[in-house]
Amino acid sequence: MEKRDVVELFIIVYLIFFAYISLLQQNYEFFFYCVIFLSIIIIIKIYDYKYNNAKKSISILVLIGLAFLGLAHFLGGSIYINGIRLYDQYFILGYDNYIHILGAFLITLISYGYFSPYLNKQFIESPLRLAFLFVVFTLGIGAIVEIIEFLGVIFLHAQGVGDYTNNAIDQLFNIVGSILATLIIYFKK
Repeated sequence: MEKRDVVELFIIVYLIFFAYISLLQQNYEFFFYCVIFLSIIIIIKIYDYKYNNAKKSISILVLIGLAFLGLAHFLGGSIYINGIRLYDQYFILGYDNYIHILGAFLITLISYGYFSPYLNKQFIESPLRLAFLFVVFTLGIGAIVEIIEFLGVIFLHAQGVGDYTNNAIDQLFNIVGSILATLIIYFKK
């Protein structure tokens, strides 16, 4: 069994666990997120296999990052400290802010892994072009995530995680995560 298989199995096990806990707690919003996260992992795996000839364009470190991101997300909705949900806690920044930074960071690395073979050398060597492309792409994915959260509120009558201000703050932290990843990509390449 390869390291990737172990990480993917870990993701599937904790998704089943949190799906079960969500159903027990009648927290259909987080059950919905379990289904969405599993779907994303399946899409990534299919894409890697189908379009990259099983080269696995997502590195093991990024896959571990995705595993940690998902685990942190589900813990954030399931654990309470002194009666306050972990997602509503502050550790210098809000717990949700860290999730958005990490998520955007990983989305940027994944998108770079997928799209870099199609970019010419001059484009990759321009930090502003590189940053603009991947920050905007990551913000688009972040907007889709916010829409998915909104669908949970509408169709599952979920509490939701915030209002318009929260949505805007989420996008700001998505920018931070994406810029950090873009800087790493630029200096590494």
